[in-house]
Amino acid sequence: MNDIGEPRHRVADRAGDWEELASFMVYLERFRASAASGEHRISTDPVEVHRTDVHHLESGEHATWPGIAMDDACRWMATRAQARAAGAPPLGAADVDPAGSVHVIDRVHLVQGADAVPQALFGPEGVFAGYVEGHERFALEIQIRAAEGAAHDLDDSPWRLTIDALDQATWSVLRLGGVAGQGRDLQCPTHTCALVSRALSPGLYRLRIALRWTDRRAMDVIADIPLVQAV
Repeated sequence: MNDIGEPRHRVADRAGDWEELASFMVYLERFRASAASGEHRISTDPVEVHRTDVHHLESGEHATWPGIAMDDACRWMATRAQARAAGAPPLGAADVDPAGSVHVIDRVHLVQGADAVPQALFGPEGVFAGYVEGHERFALEIQIRAAEGAAHDLDDSPWRLTIDALDQATWSVLRLGGVAGQGRDLQCPTHTCALVSRALSPGLYRLRIALRWTDRRAMDVIADIPLVQAV
């Protein structure tokens, strides 16, 4: 049996059979302090404390345990995954075999200000090294391309693209924006979705961009941006 009660021999290994049931962010953190001075700073002092943080993206729930608590964290995540699996909606039609990832989120550019130059937020350029102005809205341009070798009739399938921000200080999740369309909109080799995001308060955030097919005829496409600073 696997962790959600299914016989292992029934778990398919074809890409098209995988569906995201739950999303978590797991942090194993270490805090070091100077025992002599009492200053809270990174040092070579042997006095240190560990903790394990887990955040459930769908519900916004957050849990923390002292130390490296992998057993506790795994049980906590498994409980939420089991609940999602038990209530997972069926496919749009019983005779439809869901396709694999037929699209890829290729690039994301951020534009803030009338005369601003677009900044690469996600893509082959690497990790985002800029920042956004707090309390000011910004525009996002998300480039989606067809996956190599993908050929599926999804013209009439509805999809929704959403952007969420996880506040690293409060663990709250903020929906920044979204846009919807039909599969035919994505049939060209590349398609760019443009939307204006909600403003962020100053702080550190993780962003998740998700392309989801609402009739579940293809796999979700996820792009994570690990660190964005609003100042």
